[in-house]
Amino acid sequence: MLPAAGYVVGALLRAHRLNLKWPLFEAAVVGRTLVSHIGNIERGLVPPDHPVIERLMAAYGVAPADRLAIGDLVADPNPRTCTDRGEGWTGRMAEMERAGKLRIYAGFRVPPVMMTPAYATIPDDAEAALGRGLPDGHPSGHPIELVLDESVVLWRGSIPSIQADQIGHLIQAVESGHAAIRLLPLACVHFPPDGDITEVTLPGSPERAVYLRERICSAEYTVAEPPRILLDRAQDHAHTPEHSLEILRDAQRTWARQAA
Repeated sequence: MLPAAGYVVGALLRAHRLNLKWPLFEAAVVGRTLVSHIGNIERGLVPPDHPVIERLMAAYGVAPADRLAIGDLVADPNPRTCTDRGEGWTGRMAEMERAGKLRIYAGFRVPPVMMTPAYATIPDDAEAALGRGLPDGHPSGHPIELVLDESVVLWRGSIPSIQADQIGHLIQAVESGHAAIRLLPLACVHFPPDGDITEVTLPGSPERAVYLRERICSAEYTVAEPPRILLDRAQDHAHTPEHSLEILRDAQRTWARQAA
């Protein structure tokens, strides 16, 4: 297994272990290996052998579809990018979004982690968005860093009441410290041209980042540099957080009046 798949599989296994509230020692016992080896697997620093992965998944009670998909990721030969096309890919993507602190560029919609339930029913791929919201902030305790294209909050095709509630939710996330939101001006060229980018910075040392893109019926993960460069550029061109909050408040009032 190579870097991209290693980080994803390791993060998913760590999530399953933490859901059970197991210490690394207990995982090492059922995996029949060293505690240090389990830690390295979870951080994606070593290529784990299939028997250890299989024993861990069996002990964690991982669902058959997830076991099959994780097995496919382990076998992925691509060193920089891997794609999860298996059944239940949206659930595993949600686990990845919870696995580390987030930095997101969203050019066409509010990202699923910050969608209200009503807004989540609007996109064409609504099924992929539902259930991924983080209304109480990110589990890591870090604010979600979001660069949102200004056109998203001004989208004329939206339902006013839903848009007003959604923007109100974004404002509340900023005011509560759960998110740091900056709007990319309408005058800027849309980037990236092929959709949103989510950066997941995984916990532990050394610091590791995985970049997530939602594709048709799949999730693509990469450790390549271009997504980071695009995220940096989006932040460089965005309004300040203070000005962005003013724009959000103005937009929320406008949508609320239209909904009245």
